[in-house]
Amino acid sequence: MIGYKDHEIGNNFYEWKSRVHPDDLESAMESIQKSITDLEQNHKAEFRFRHRDGSYRWILAQASILQDESGQAIRMLGSHVDISERKKAETELAEEKELLRAIFEQTGGYCMLLQPTDNGIPIILDANDAACKSHSYTREELIGRPVTDLDDEEGKKRCRERTKIILSGKTLNVENKHVRKDGTTFPVEVFANIIRFKNKPPLIVTTQFDISDRRKAAEERLLLEKQLQQAQKMDSIGNLAGGIAHDFNNILSAIIGFTELTLDEVDKGSIAEDNLREVYSAGRRAKDLIQQILMFARQSEEKVKPIQVAPIVKEVLKFIKSSTPSTIEIKQEILSDSFIIGNPSQIHQIMMNLCTNASYAMGEEGGVLEIKLQDITIDEIQDRKNLNAKIENYMELRVSDTGPGISAETIGKIFEPYFTTKAPGEGTGMGLAMVHGIVANYGGKITVNSRLDQGTIFTIYLPVTEKSGAQTLYDSEVLPPGTERILFVDDEISITKMGCRILGQLGYSVTPKTNSMNALELFRSKPEDFDLVISDMTMPHMTGERLSTELMNIRADIPVILCTGYSKKMTAETAATGPENGRNRTFDMGSGP
Repeated sequence: MIGYKDHEIGNNFYEWKSRVHPDDLESAMESIQKSITDLEQNHKAEFRFRHRDGSYRWILAQASILQDESGQAIRMLGSHVDISERKKAETELAEEKELLRAIFEQTGGYCMLLQPTDNGIPIILDANDAACKSHSYTREELIGRPVTDLDDEEGKKRCRERTKIILSGKTLNVENKHVRKDGTTFPVEVFANIIRFKNKPPLIVTTQFDISDRRKAAEERLLLEKQLQQAQKMDSIGNLAGGIAHDFNNILSAIIGFTELTLDEVDKGSIAEDNLREVYSAGRRAKDLIQQILMFARQSEEKVKPIQVAPIVKEVLKFIKSSTPSTIEIKQEILSDSFIIGNPSQIHQIMMNLCTNASYAMGEEGGVLEIKLQDITIDEIQDRKNLNAKIENYMELRVSDTGPGISAETIGKIFEPYFTTKAPGEGTGMGLAMVHGIVANYGGKITVNSRLDQGTIFTIYLPVTEKSGAQTLYDSEVLPPGTERILFVDDEISITKMGCRILGQLGYSVTPKTNSMNALELFRSKPEDFDLVISDMTMPHMTGERLSTELMNIRADIPVILCTGYSKKMTAETAATGPENGRNRTFDMGSGP
Protein backbone atom coordinates (compact mmCIF):
# COMPACT_ATOMS: atom_id res chain seq x y z
CA MET A 1 0.00 0.00 0.00
CA ILE A 2 2.87 2.35 0.70
CA GLY A 3 5.58 0.60 -1.36
CA TYR A 4 7.72 -0.99 1.40
CA LYS A 5 8.62 -4.57 2.29
CA ASP A 6 8.12 -5.82 5.84
CA HIS A 7 11.73 -5.58 6.91
CA GLU A 8 11.97 -2.04 5.50
CA ILE A 9 9.49 -0.64 7.95
CA GLY A 10 10.69 0.01 11.47
CA ASN A 11 8.52 -0.27 14.57
CA ASN A 12 9.62 3.08 15.91
CA PHE A 13 6.64 5.40 16.55
CA TYR A 14 8.63 8.46 15.61
CA GLU A 15 9.43 6.90 12.25
CA TRP A 16 5.68 6.43 11.73
CA LYS A 17 5.07 10.04 12.60
CA SER A 18 7.65 11.12 10.06
CA ARG A 19 5.66 9.50 7.26
CA VAL A 20 2.43 11.45 8.06
CA HIS A 21 1.85 14.53 5.89
CA PRO A 22 2.91 17.63 7.87
CA ASP A 23 -0.49 19.28 7.30
CA ASP A 24 -2.31 16.26 8.78
CA LEU A 25 0.06 15.39 11.65
CA GLU A 26 -1.51 17.66 14.26
CA SER A 27 -5.04 16.30 13.77
CA ALA A 28 -3.75 12.69 13.71
CA MET A 29 -1.85 13.18 16.96
CA GLU A 30 -4.84 14.83 18.63
CA SER A 31 -6.94 11.76 17.76
CA ILE A 32 -4.27 9.39 19.18
CA GLN A 33 -3.89 11.47 22.34
CA LYS A 34 -7.62 11.47 22.90
CA SER A 35 -7.68 7.65 22.54
CA ILE A 36 -4.92 7.31 25.15
CA THR A 37 -6.67 9.64 27.55
CA ASP A 38 -10.03 7.95 27.10
CA LEU A 39 -9.16 4.28 26.92
CA GLU A 40 -12.70 3.30 26.05
CA GLN A 41 -12.65 5.26 22.76
CA ASN A 42 -11.16 3.72 19.65
CA HIS A 43 -8.73 5.77 17.60
CA LYS A 44 -9.99 6.79 14.15
CA ALA A 45 -8.36 9.29 11.84
CA GLU A 46 -7.89 10.19 8.19
CA PHE A 47 -4.54 11.55 7.01
CA ARG A 48 -2.06 11.40 4.17
CA PHE A 49 0.81 8.87 4.52
CA ARG A 50 4.00 9.04 2.47
CA HIS A 51 4.63 6.32 -0.14
CA ARG A 52 8.11 5.05 -0.77
CA ASP A 53 8.20 6.96 -4.08
CA GLY A 54 7.61 10.20 -2.19
CA SER A 55 3.92 10.60 -3.05
CA TYR A 56 1.18 10.54 -0.44
CA ARG A 57 -1.79 8.22 -0.07
CA TRP A 58 -4.90 8.94 1.93
CA ILE A 59 -5.17 6.52 4.86
CA LEU A 60 -8.06 5.64 7.14
CA ALA A 61 -6.48 4.57 10.44
CA GLN A 62 -8.50 2.68 13.04
CA ALA A 63 -6.96 1.34 16.27
CA SER A 64 -7.51 0.32 19.86
CA ILE A 65 -5.29 0.95 22.86
CA LEU A 66 -3.85 -2.16 24.56
CA GLN A 67 -3.41 -1.94 28.34
CA ASP A 68 -1.43 -3.87 30.94
CA GLU A 69 -2.90 -5.30 34.14
CA SER A 70 -2.77 -1.94 35.82
CA GLY A 71 -4.66 -0.26 32.97
CA GLN A 72 -1.61 1.54 31.58
CA ALA A 73 -1.64 2.09 27.81
CA ILE A 74 1.25 0.08 26.37
CA ARG A 75 0.47 -0.45 22.71
CA MET A 76 -1.84 0.59 19.85
CA LEU A 77 -3.27 -2.13 17.64
CA GLY A 78 -5.12 -1.21 14.43
CA SER A 79 -5.18 -1.03 10.67
CA HIS A 80 -4.55 1.34 7.77
CA VAL A 81 -6.93 1.37 4.78
CA ASP A 82 -6.05 3.17 1.52
CA ILE A 83 -8.93 5.62 0.83
CA SER A 84 -7.14 7.66 -1.87
CA GLU A 85 -9.78 6.90 -4.50
CA ARG A 86 -12.60 7.85 -2.16
CA LYS A 87 -10.84 11.06 -1.21
CA LYS A 88 -10.27 11.85 -4.87
CA ALA A 89 -13.97 11.37 -5.56
CA GLU A 90 -14.90 13.48 -2.55
CA THR A 91 -12.53 16.24 -3.68
CA GLU A 92 -13.95 16.18 -7.18
CA LEU A 93 -17.49 16.26 -5.79
CA ALA A 94 -16.60 19.15 -3.48
CA GLU A 95 -15.04 21.02 -6.39
CA GLU A 96 -18.15 20.42 -8.47
CA LYS A 97 -20.31 21.70 -5.63
CA GLU A 98 -18.03 24.70 -5.29
CA LEU A 99 -18.26 25.32 -9.01
CA LEU A 100 -22.05 25.06 -8.97
CA ARG A 101 -22.18 27.37 -5.98
CA ALA A 102 -19.93 29.86 -7.75
CA ILE A 103 -22.21 29.73 -10.79
CA PHE A 104 -25.22 30.10 -8.51
CA GLU A 105 -23.66 33.09 -6.77
CA GLN A 106 -22.17 34.80 -9.81
CA THR A 107 -24.86 34.23 -12.40
CA GLY A 108 -25.53 37.97 -12.64
CA GLY A 109 -28.99 37.93 -11.06
CA TYR A 110 -30.96 36.93 -8.01
CA CYS A 111 -30.99 33.11 -8.11
CA MET A 112 -33.26 30.87 -6.09
CA LEU A 113 -33.89 27.15 -5.98
CA LEU A 114 -37.54 26.30 -5.34
CA GLN A 115 -39.34 23.11 -4.41
CA PRO A 116 -42.88 22.71 -5.81
CA THR A 117 -45.63 21.80 -3.34
CA ASP A 118 -49.07 20.26 -3.59
CA ASN A 119 -50.76 23.64 -3.02
CA GLY A 120 -48.99 25.17 -6.03
CA ILE A 121 -46.88 27.62 -3.98
CA PRO A 122 -43.17 26.67 -4.24
CA ILE A 123 -40.91 26.75 -1.18
CA ILE A 124 -37.47 28.40 -1.25
CA LEU A 125 -34.71 25.79 -0.86
CA ASP A 126 -31.76 28.07 -1.49
CA ALA A 127 -30.90 31.63 -2.55
CA ASN A 128 -27.69 33.28 -3.62
CA ASP A 129 -26.16 36.26 -1.84
CA ALA A 130 -27.53 38.73 -4.41
CA ALA A 131 -31.08 37.48 -3.82
CA CYS A 132 -30.64 37.74 -0.06
CA LYS A 133 -29.21 41.27 -0.18
CA SER A 134 -31.76 42.57 -2.67
CA HIS A 135 -34.64 41.39 -0.49
CA SER A 136 -32.91 42.35 2.82
CA TYR A 137 -33.09 38.78 4.20
CA THR A 138 -30.39 36.37 5.36
CA ARG A 139 -30.18 33.01 3.61
CA GLU A 140 -31.46 31.31 6.74
CA GLU A 141 -34.50 33.63 6.78
CA LEU A 142 -35.32 32.88 3.15
CA ILE A 143 -34.93 29.09 3.19
CA GLY A 144 -38.26 27.42 3.89
CA ARG A 145 -40.37 30.47 3.03
CA PRO A 146 -43.15 30.33 0.41
CA VAL A 147 -41.90 32.20 -2.65
CA THR A 148 -45.05 34.35 -2.51
CA ASP A 149 -43.58 36.08 0.57
CA LEU A 150 -41.45 37.98 -1.95
CA ASP A 151 -44.30 38.82 -4.35
CA ASP A 152 -46.60 41.84 -4.40
CA GLU A 153 -50.36 41.27 -4.46
CA GLU A 154 -50.46 40.75 -8.22
CA GLY A 155 -47.62 38.22 -8.03
CA LYS A 156 -49.37 36.32 -5.23
CA LYS A 157 -52.53 36.02 -7.32
CA ARG A 158 -50.69 34.63 -10.34
CA CYS A 159 -48.17 32.34 -8.58
CA ARG A 160 -50.07 29.04 -9.06
CA GLU A 161 -50.77 29.84 -12.71
CA ARG A 162 -47.11 30.60 -13.35
CA THR A 163 -45.94 27.49 -11.46
CA LYS A 164 -48.08 25.31 -13.75
CA ILE A 165 -46.41 26.88 -16.79
CA ILE A 166 -42.95 26.09 -15.37
CA LEU A 167 -43.83 22.48 -14.40
CA SER A 168 -45.15 21.90 -17.93
CA GLY A 169 -41.59 22.33 -19.16
CA LYS A 170 -41.90 25.88 -20.53
CA THR A 171 -39.58 28.73 -19.64
CA LEU A 172 -41.35 31.46 -17.70
CA ASN A 173 -40.35 35.04 -18.49
CA VAL A 174 -42.43 37.71 -16.76
CA GLU A 175 -42.08 41.10 -15.12
CA ASN A 176 -43.13 41.28 -11.51
CA LYS A 177 -42.76 43.36 -8.37
CA HIS A 178 -40.86 41.92 -5.40
CA VAL A 179 -41.23 42.97 -1.79
CA ARG A 180 -38.27 43.57 0.51
CA LYS A 181 -38.25 42.72 4.19
CA ASP A 182 -39.11 46.34 5.05
CA GLY A 183 -42.16 46.29 2.75
CA THR A 184 -40.72 48.39 -0.09
CA THR A 185 -41.09 47.07 -3.61
CA PHE A 186 -38.92 46.99 -6.72
CA PRO A 187 -39.56 45.73 -10.26
CA VAL A 188 -37.89 42.52 -11.47
CA GLU A 189 -37.77 40.46 -14.63
CA VAL A 190 -38.09 36.74 -13.80
CA PHE A 191 -36.77 33.74 -15.73
CA ALA A 192 -37.77 30.30 -14.35
CA ASN A 193 -37.21 26.71 -15.52
CA ILE A 194 -37.86 23.22 -14.20
CA ILE A 195 -34.95 20.92 -13.24
CA ARG A 196 -35.43 17.15 -13.47
CA PHE A 197 -32.71 14.79 -12.18
CA LYS A 198 -33.14 11.02 -12.43
CA ASN A 199 -36.10 9.87 -10.35
CA LYS A 200 -35.96 12.72 -7.85
CA PRO A 201 -38.82 15.24 -7.49
CA PRO A 202 -38.51 18.19 -9.90
CA LEU A 203 -37.12 21.52 -8.71
CA ILE A 204 -37.49 25.06 -10.06
CA VAL A 205 -34.60 27.42 -10.59
CA THR A 206 -35.38 31.11 -10.97
CA THR A 207 -33.21 34.07 -11.95
CA GLN A 208 -34.49 37.59 -11.35
CA PHE A 209 -33.03 40.90 -12.48
CA ASP A 210 -33.75 44.27 -10.90
CA ILE A 211 -35.15 46.40 -13.74
CA SER A 212 -35.56 49.65 -11.78
CA ASP A 213 -33.01 51.43 -13.97
CA ARG A 214 -34.61 50.02 -17.11
CA ARG A 215 -38.05 51.16 -15.97
CA LYS A 216 -36.66 54.58 -15.10
CA ALA A 217 -34.92 54.82 -18.49
CA ALA A 218 -38.16 53.81 -20.22
CA GLU A 219 -40.09 56.46 -18.28
CA GLU A 220 -37.46 59.07 -19.12
CA ARG A 221 -37.56 58.02 -22.76
CA LEU A 222 -41.35 58.30 -22.74
CA LEU A 223 -41.08 61.74 -21.13
CA LEU A 224 -38.54 62.82 -23.73
CA GLU A 225 -40.83 61.57 -26.47
CA LYS A 226 -43.71 63.56 -24.99
CA GLN A 227 -41.48 66.61 -24.72
CA LEU A 228 -40.38 66.14 -28.32
CA GLN A 229 -44.01 65.81 -29.41
CA GLN A 230 -44.84 68.92 -27.42
CA ALA A 231 -41.90 70.78 -28.95
CA GLN A 232 -43.01 69.69 -32.40
CA LYS A 233 -46.53 70.82 -31.55
CA MET A 234 -45.21 74.20 -30.46
CA ASP A 235 -43.14 74.39 -33.63
CA SER A 236 -46.24 73.59 -35.66
CA ILE A 237 -48.13 76.33 -33.81
CA GLY A 238 -45.31 78.70 -34.65
CA ASN A 239 -45.40 77.78 -38.31
CA LEU A 240 -49.18 78.02 -38.31
CA ALA A 241 -48.99 81.40 -36.58
CA GLY A 242 -46.62 82.67 -39.21
CA GLY A 243 -48.97 81.49 -41.91
CA ILE A 244 -52.18 82.95 -40.49
CA ALA A 245 -50.82 86.07 -38.80
CA HIS A 246 -51.01 88.21 -41.92
CA ASP A 247 -54.63 87.37 -42.78
CA PHE A 248 -55.70 87.39 -39.14
CA ASN A 249 -54.17 90.78 -38.48
CA ASN A 250 -55.79 92.17 -41.61
CA ILE A 251 -59.13 91.12 -40.16
CA LEU A 252 -58.27 92.66 -36.80
CA SER A 253 -57.07 95.83 -38.49
CA ALA A 254 -60.43 96.22 -40.17
CA ILE A 255 -62.35 95.49 -36.97
CA ILE A 256 -60.30 97.84 -34.81
CA GLY A 257 -59.92 100.53 -37.46
CA PHE A 258 -63.58 100.82 -38.43
CA THR A 259 -64.53 100.66 -34.73
CA GLU A 260 -62.27 103.63 -34.05
CA LEU A 261 -63.81 105.50 -37.00
CA THR A 262 -67.32 104.82 -35.77
CA LEU A 263 -66.46 105.82 -32.20
CA ASP A 264 -65.69 109.30 -33.52
CA GLU A 265 -69.20 109.49 -35.07
CA VAL A 266 -71.45 108.25 -32.26
CA ASP A 267 -72.75 110.28 -29.32
CA LYS A 268 -70.56 110.19 -26.25
CA GLY A 269 -72.09 108.24 -23.37
CA SER A 270 -74.58 106.45 -25.62
CA ILE A 271 -75.24 102.69 -25.61
CA ALA A 272 -73.76 102.54 -29.11
CA GLU A 273 -70.48 104.03 -27.86
CA ASP A 274 -70.38 101.55 -24.97
CA ASN A 275 -71.00 98.65 -27.37
CA LEU A 276 -68.30 99.86 -29.74
CA ARG A 277 -65.80 100.15 -26.93
CA GLU A 278 -66.52 96.51 -26.03
CA VAL A 279 -65.87 95.57 -29.67
CA TYR A 280 -62.66 97.59 -29.62
CA SER A 281 -61.55 95.94 -26.36
CA ALA A 282 -62.26 92.47 -27.76
CA GLY A 283 -60.30 93.32 -30.89
CA ARG A 284 -57.31 94.46 -28.87
CA ARG A 285 -57.49 91.27 -26.80
CA ALA A 286 -57.56 89.21 -30.01
CA LYS A 287 -54.50 91.13 -31.16
CA ASP A 288 -52.72 90.28 -27.88
CA LEU A 289 -53.63 86.60 -28.22
CA ILE A 290 -52.29 86.32 -31.76
CA GLN A 291 -49.16 88.11 -30.55
CA GLN A 292 -48.85 85.52 -27.80
CA ILE A 293 -48.93 82.73 -30.38
CA LEU A 294 -46.36 84.60 -32.45
CA MET A 295 -43.92 84.32 -29.55
CA PHE A 296 -43.49 80.64 -30.39
CA ALA A 297 -42.68 81.48 -33.99
CA ARG A 298 -40.41 84.41 -33.26
CA GLN A 299 -38.89 82.99 -30.07
CA SER A 300 -38.80 86.49 -28.67
CA GLU A 301 -39.79 88.08 -25.41
CA GLU A 302 -43.03 89.99 -25.00
CA LYS A 303 -42.52 93.71 -24.41
CA VAL A 304 -43.38 94.86 -20.91
CA LYS A 305 -44.63 98.24 -19.74
CA PRO A 306 -46.55 99.73 -16.81
CA ILE A 307 -49.99 98.10 -16.82
CA GLN A 308 -52.93 98.08 -14.46
CA VAL A 309 -53.88 94.54 -13.45
CA ALA A 310 -57.41 95.13 -12.10
CA PRO A 311 -59.12 95.75 -15.49
CA ILE A 312 -57.50 92.59 -16.94
CA VAL A 313 -58.63 90.50 -13.98
CA LYS A 314 -62.19 91.82 -14.33
CA GLU A 315 -62.19 91.12 -18.05
CA VAL A 316 -61.05 87.53 -17.50
CA LEU A 317 -63.69 87.01 -14.83
CA LYS A 318 -66.39 88.11 -17.28
CA PHE A 319 -65.27 85.42 -19.66
CA ILE A 320 -64.88 82.81 -16.90
CA LYS A 321 -68.41 83.44 -15.64
CA SER A 322 -69.86 82.84 -19.10
CA SER A 323 -68.00 79.54 -19.55
CA THR A 324 -68.11 78.13 -16.00
CA PRO A 325 -70.85 75.67 -14.88
CA SER A 326 -73.56 77.17 -12.70
CA THR A 327 -72.51 74.77 -9.91
CA ILE A 328 -69.38 76.89 -9.40
CA GLU A 329 -69.86 80.15 -7.51
CA ILE A 330 -67.39 82.89 -8.42
CA LYS A 331 -66.46 85.47 -5.80
CA GLN A 332 -64.22 88.43 -6.48
CA GLU A 333 -62.62 91.10 -4.32
CA ILE A 334 -60.69 93.63 -6.39
CA LEU A 335 -59.05 96.07 -3.98
CA SER A 336 -55.99 97.20 -5.93
CA ASP A 337 -55.65 99.81 -8.66
CA SER A 338 -51.84 99.62 -8.75
CA PHE A 339 -49.59 99.21 -11.77
CA ILE A 340 -46.90 96.62 -12.39
CA ILE A 341 -44.27 96.26 -15.11
CA GLY A 342 -45.70 93.52 -17.29
CA ASN A 343 -47.56 92.52 -20.41
CA PRO A 344 -51.37 92.49 -20.61
CA SER A 345 -51.59 89.23 -22.56
CA GLN A 346 -49.33 87.47 -20.05
CA ILE A 347 -51.42 88.65 -17.08
CA HIS A 348 -54.46 87.48 -19.02
CA GLN A 349 -52.73 84.13 -19.50
CA ILE A 350 -51.95 83.81 -15.79
CA MET A 351 -55.57 84.46 -14.82
CA MET A 352 -56.96 82.10 -17.45
CA ASN A 353 -54.66 79.25 -16.40
CA LEU A 354 -55.32 79.55 -12.67
CA CYS A 355 -59.08 80.00 -13.04
CA THR A 356 -59.59 77.22 -15.58
CA ASN A 357 -57.46 74.85 -13.48
CA ALA A 358 -59.55 75.65 -10.42
CA SER A 359 -62.77 75.15 -12.36
CA TYR A 360 -61.49 71.83 -13.75
CA ALA A 361 -60.53 70.67 -10.24
CA MET A 362 -63.99 71.30 -8.83
CA GLY A 363 -65.66 69.66 -11.85
CA GLU A 364 -69.35 68.94 -12.03
CA GLU A 365 -69.72 68.80 -8.24
CA GLY A 366 -69.02 72.51 -8.14
CA GLY A 367 -67.72 74.71 -5.37
CA VAL A 368 -66.45 78.24 -4.83
CA LEU A 369 -63.86 79.97 -7.00
CA GLU A 370 -62.56 83.07 -5.23
CA ILE A 371 -60.28 85.76 -6.69
CA LYS A 372 -58.76 88.47 -4.55
CA LEU A 373 -56.49 91.31 -5.72
CA GLN A 374 -54.98 93.63 -3.14
CA ASP A 375 -51.90 95.71 -2.35
CA ILE A 376 -49.60 94.36 0.33
CA THR A 377 -46.29 95.38 1.91
CA ILE A 378 -43.34 93.06 2.40
CA ASP A 379 -43.91 93.09 6.18
CA GLU A 380 -47.39 91.68 5.64
CA ILE A 381 -46.20 88.77 3.46
CA GLN A 382 -45.82 85.62 5.52
CA ASP A 383 -43.60 83.81 3.04
CA ARG A 384 -40.96 86.38 2.04
CA LYS A 385 -38.37 83.90 0.83
CA ASN A 386 -36.89 84.70 -2.60
CA LEU A 387 -38.69 88.06 -2.75
CA ASN A 388 -36.62 91.11 -3.48
CA ALA A 389 -36.30 92.76 -0.07
CA LYS A 390 -35.47 96.12 -1.68
CA ILE A 391 -39.03 96.36 -2.95
CA GLU A 392 -41.54 97.25 -0.25
CA ASN A 393 -44.86 97.18 -2.09
CA TYR A 394 -46.36 94.17 -3.79
CA MET A 395 -49.61 93.26 -5.41
CA GLU A 396 -51.12 90.02 -4.16
CA LEU A 397 -53.29 87.98 -6.54
CA ARG A 398 -54.98 85.05 -4.84
CA VAL A 399 -56.98 82.37 -6.68
CA SER A 400 -58.58 79.74 -4.46
CA ASP A 401 -61.00 76.86 -4.97
CA THR A 402 -62.85 74.34 -2.80
CA GLY A 403 -61.90 71.36 -4.94
CA PRO A 404 -60.34 68.02 -3.88
CA GLY A 405 -56.91 69.55 -3.29
CA ILE A 406 -53.47 68.38 -4.44
CA SER A 407 -51.65 65.41 -2.91
CA ALA A 408 -48.25 65.79 -1.26
CA GLU A 409 -46.70 63.59 -3.98
CA THR A 410 -48.04 65.83 -6.74
CA ILE A 411 -47.71 69.35 -5.36
CA GLY A 412 -43.93 69.39 -5.81
CA LYS A 413 -44.26 68.70 -9.54
CA ILE A 414 -47.06 71.02 -10.64
CA PHE A 415 -44.74 73.73 -11.97
CA GLU A 416 -42.65 71.27 -14.00
CA PRO A 417 -43.01 71.52 -17.79
CA TYR A 418 -45.23 68.84 -19.35
CA PHE A 419 -46.48 67.59 -15.96
CA THR A 420 -50.25 67.23 -15.89
CA THR A 421 -52.84 65.24 -13.95
CA LYS A 422 -55.45 65.75 -16.64
CA ALA A 423 -56.55 63.00 -18.98
CA PRO A 424 -54.81 62.67 -22.38
CA GLY A 425 -55.97 65.39 -24.73
CA GLU A 426 -57.22 67.65 -21.90
CA GLY A 427 -53.96 69.36 -20.96
CA THR A 428 -50.40 69.89 -22.21
CA GLY A 429 -48.73 70.32 -18.82
CA MET A 430 -47.39 73.73 -19.86
CA GLY A 431 -49.93 76.05 -18.19
CA LEU A 432 -48.52 76.33 -14.67
CA ALA A 433 -44.95 76.12 -15.97
CA MET A 434 -45.59 79.19 -18.14
CA VAL A 435 -47.31 80.97 -15.24
CA HIS A 436 -44.31 80.27 -13.02
CA GLY A 437 -41.94 81.54 -15.72
CA ILE A 438 -43.88 84.76 -16.26
CA VAL A 439 -44.08 85.51 -12.52
CA ALA A 440 -40.35 84.82 -12.09
CA ASN A 441 -39.52 87.15 -15.00
CA TYR A 442 -41.52 89.90 -13.32
CA GLY A 443 -39.44 89.52 -10.15
CA GLY A 444 -42.37 88.04 -8.24
CA LYS A 445 -43.18 84.75 -6.61
CA ILE A 446 -45.96 82.18 -6.80
CA THR A 447 -46.86 79.87 -3.91
CA VAL A 448 -49.40 77.08 -3.57
CA ASN A 449 -51.09 75.72 -0.45
CA SER A 450 -53.37 72.72 -0.66
CA ARG A 451 -54.91 70.03 1.50
CA LEU A 452 -56.81 66.99 0.34
CA ASP A 453 -60.56 67.59 0.36
CA GLN A 454 -60.00 71.19 1.54
CA GLY A 455 -59.16 73.00 -1.68
CA THR A 456 -56.17 74.83 -3.14
CA ILE A 457 -54.87 78.41 -2.94
CA PHE A 458 -52.48 79.91 -5.50
CA THR A 459 -50.92 83.20 -4.36
CA ILE A 460 -48.90 85.46 -6.65
CA TYR A 461 -46.81 88.41 -5.47
CA LEU A 462 -45.88 90.99 -8.11
CA PRO A 463 -43.76 94.12 -7.49
CA VAL A 464 -45.78 97.32 -7.73
CA THR A 465 -44.31 100.10 -9.84
CA GLU A 466 -46.80 102.89 -9.12
CA LYS A 467 -50.36 103.57 -8.03
CA SER A 468 -53.00 105.28 -10.10
CA GLY A 469 -56.71 105.47 -10.69
CA ALA A 470 -58.67 103.30 -13.03
CA GLN A 471 -57.26 102.80 -16.49
CA THR A 472 -59.35 103.21 -19.61
CA LEU A 473 -58.90 100.42 -22.12
CA TYR A 474 -59.87 102.74 -24.99
CA ASP A 475 -57.84 105.90 -25.13
CA SER A 476 -58.80 108.69 -27.51
CA GLU A 477 -55.96 110.52 -29.11
CA VAL A 478 -55.67 113.37 -31.57
CA LEU A 479 -53.93 112.33 -34.79
CA PRO A 480 -51.84 114.95 -36.61
CA PRO A 481 -53.47 116.23 -39.84
CA GLY A 482 -51.63 116.80 -43.12
CA THR A 483 -52.00 117.59 -46.81
CA GLU A 484 -49.32 115.30 -48.29
CA ARG A 485 -50.02 112.85 -51.08
CA ILE A 486 -49.92 109.16 -50.06
CA LEU A 487 -49.87 106.01 -52.20
CA PHE A 488 -51.62 103.32 -50.07
CA VAL A 489 -51.01 99.71 -51.21
CA ASP A 490 -52.71 96.66 -49.67
CA ASP A 491 -54.28 93.59 -51.30
CA GLU A 492 -57.08 93.58 -48.69
CA ILE A 493 -59.89 95.84 -49.90
CA SER A 494 -61.21 96.43 -46.36
CA ILE A 495 -57.78 97.54 -45.14
CA THR A 496 -57.34 99.84 -48.13
CA LYS A 497 -60.78 101.32 -47.61
CA MET A 498 -60.15 101.89 -43.89
CA GLY A 499 -56.71 103.40 -44.45
CA CYS A 500 -57.99 105.81 -47.07
CA ARG A 501 -60.88 106.90 -44.85
CA ILE A 502 -58.70 107.52 -41.77
CA LEU A 503 -55.98 109.35 -43.70
CA GLY A 504 -58.56 111.25 -45.76
CA GLN A 505 -60.28 112.54 -42.63
CA LEU A 506 -56.91 113.86 -41.50
CA GLY A 507 -56.56 115.88 -44.70
CA TYR A 508 -54.18 113.64 -46.64
CA SER A 509 -54.65 112.98 -50.34
CA VAL A 510 -54.72 109.18 -50.65
CA THR A 511 -54.43 107.06 -53.78
CA PRO A 512 -55.39 103.43 -53.00
CA LYS A 513 -54.09 100.35 -54.85
CA THR A 514 -54.92 96.71 -54.11
CA ASN A 515 -52.34 95.33 -56.54
CA SER A 516 -48.61 95.91 -55.99
CA MET A 517 -47.83 95.61 -59.70
CA ASN A 518 -50.42 98.28 -60.54
CA ALA A 519 -49.03 100.48 -57.77
CA LEU A 520 -45.52 100.16 -59.24
CA GLU A 521 -46.74 101.11 -62.74
CA LEU A 522 -48.58 104.13 -61.37
CA PHE A 523 -45.52 105.29 -59.44
CA ARG A 524 -43.28 104.73 -62.44
CA SER A 525 -45.53 106.96 -64.57
CA LYS A 526 -45.88 109.71 -61.90
CA PRO A 527 -42.98 109.44 -59.41
CA GLU A 528 -43.26 113.08 -58.28
CA ASP A 529 -46.98 112.87 -57.49
CA PHE A 530 -46.44 111.13 -54.12
CA ASP A 531 -44.81 112.21 -50.86
CA LEU A 532 -45.11 108.86 -49.04
CA VAL A 533 -45.84 105.20 -49.79
CA ILE A 534 -47.61 102.96 -47.24
CA SER A 535 -47.51 99.28 -48.26
CA ASP A 536 -48.45 95.91 -46.86
CA MET A 537 -45.54 93.51 -46.49
CA THR A 538 -47.10 90.31 -47.80
CA MET A 539 -48.94 90.63 -51.11
CA PRO A 540 -49.34 88.49 -54.22
CA HIS A 541 -47.25 89.18 -57.35
CA MET A 542 -44.80 91.43 -55.49
CA THR A 543 -44.03 91.74 -51.77
CA GLY A 544 -43.92 95.10 -50.02
CA GLU A 545 -40.17 94.78 -49.51
CA ARG A 546 -39.58 94.17 -53.22
CA LEU A 547 -41.99 96.97 -54.12
CA SER A 548 -40.12 99.42 -51.88
CA THR A 549 -36.86 98.47 -53.59
CA GLU A 550 -38.34 99.05 -57.04
CA LEU A 551 -39.81 102.36 -55.91
CA MET A 552 -36.41 103.48 -54.62
CA ASN A 553 -34.81 102.51 -57.92
CA ILE A 554 -37.20 104.95 -59.56
CA ARG A 555 -36.96 107.68 -56.93
CA ALA A 556 -34.33 107.45 -54.22
CA ASP A 557 -35.82 109.92 -51.72
CA ILE A 558 -39.34 108.47 -51.45
CA PRO A 559 -40.19 107.46 -47.83
CA VAL A 560 -41.82 104.04 -47.43
CA ILE A 561 -43.72 102.55 -44.48
CA LEU A 562 -44.03 98.75 -44.55
CA CYS A 563 -46.77 97.17 -42.42
CA THR A 564 -46.39 93.53 -41.44
CA GLY A 565 -48.30 91.31 -39.06
CA TYR A 566 -45.50 88.73 -39.06
CA SER A 567 -42.30 88.22 -41.00
CA LYS A 568 -39.25 86.10 -40.24
CA LYS A 569 -37.31 87.92 -42.93
CA MET A 570 -38.23 91.49 -41.93
CA THR A 571 -36.67 92.21 -38.55
CA ALA A 572 -36.32 95.54 -36.75
CA GLU A 573 -32.70 95.74 -37.92
CA THR A 574 -33.64 95.02 -41.53
CA ALA A 575 -36.45 97.55 -41.39
CA ALA A 576 -34.15 100.26 -40.04
CA THR A 577 -31.55 99.61 -42.74
CA GLY A 578 -33.91 99.25 -45.67
CA PRO A 579 -33.80 96.67 -48.47
CA GLU A 580 -30.60 96.21 -50.44
CA ASN A 581 -29.03 99.68 -50.60
CA GLY A 582 -30.53 101.27 -47.51
CA ARG A 583 -31.65 104.41 -49.37
CA ASN A 584 -35.18 104.36 -47.97
CA ARG A 585 -36.66 104.25 -44.48
CA THR A 586 -38.85 101.28 -43.62
CA PHE A 587 -40.80 100.63 -40.43
CA ASP A 588 -41.91 97.27 -39.03
CA MET A 589 -45.41 98.02 -37.77
CA GLY A 590 -45.52 94.99 -35.45
CA SER A 591 -48.76 93.06 -35.62
CA GLY A 592 -50.62 95.36 -38.00
CA PRO A 593 -53.63 96.85 -36.19
